[in-house]
Amino acid sequence: MKDSIGFKFRQINKRLIESLITGEVYFSSPEKLNDPFDCQIDIKKSLKVAIGMVERNQKQILLSIQERLDTLFSEVERDITTFGVWSCSLELKNSLMWSHYGDEHRGICLTYKLSEKFTDHTLGEVIGLHPVEYAENPITDWFIEQSKITGEPPSSMEFITSLIVKLLISKDVCWKYEKEGRVISKTQGLKEIGKPALQQVCFGLRTPENDKNLIKHILSSHGYKATICEMIRSDNDFGLEAKEI
Repeated sequence: MKDSIGFKFRQINKRLIESLITGEVYFSSPEKLNDPFDCQIDIKKSLKVAIGMVERNQKQILLSIQERLDTLFSEVERDITTFGVWSCSLELKNSLMWSHYGDEHRGICLTYKLSEKFTDHTLGEVIGLHPVEYAENPITDWFIEQSKITGEPPSSMEFITSLIVKLLISKDVCWKYEKEGRVISKTQGLKEIGKPALQQVCFGLRTPENDKNLIKHILSSHGYKATICEMIRSDNDFGLEAKEI
């Protein structure tokens, strides 16, 4: 697994300052994400729909998954409530993200380089950076794909983890503009990401000078080596560019 890049748009407030001082990021409970449909898909219903959509041979595979899931369902429901999600964007020059999450360009965007050590689940409890998948019926589609897999079935733990990750990285197509990525963890709360992970800090078009000076002071006094830039208007009518300062 290679290092991954994630962009975190933030309002400049107490929580951001504390995060910069400690070098930590917060993994939220799936129940606290801003979309009430997020991570709340009815798994059994999706599987039932998938069974009705596939051919006979695939149907038998899904029926065996259904039988297996009946015994694992309580584990899936329990485990998904303990997993944590850290969301980011996969691009910097996104006007909607700057407006919605970057405090209408008064905030900042933090560019993190997520090392293999941080995201490889074989080395810890964090399970990689995953691009969010936008679809109308993502879990139904996932079960249909499972019915096409040949060979030895995955272990119960592998199956549960794969299903939970799929649930946590699936969103309705109306959210596609966010181009979101998610780092999934088996636990919630603050986790040390490490100050070297912060590669760049970018100010918005409207970030106040006193806030810029505050962030610069925090970075210099807490051992950060991140480059500092600001967003500027590009030659395109609605384009953005990052300019190092």
